[in-house]
Amino acid sequence: MEERQLVKRLKNRDEAAFTHLVRLHKVRVFNVCLRMMCNRSEAEDIAQDVFVRAFMSIGSFRGDSALNTWLYRIAINLCK
Repeated sequence: MEERQLVKRLKNRDEAAFTHLVRLHKVRVFNVCLRMMCNRSEAEDIAQDVFVRAFMSIGSFRGDSALNTWLYRIAINLCK
């Protein structure tokens, strides 16, 4: 699925699109969190929260960057 189409579906609150988003990015988001937190349990919790927050705030995603860049920024901010 093309990123633009995925974002559009996410903005329409499509649960299948959310599942697709998580499958595409869960490993990388978790790895970012693990590198920053150095604790697997905390990294898992934060990575889960990244996707919840992304889904809740997808309306504010303007598309100025790639979707994965936006997700990583959310992860970094949550880890801080």
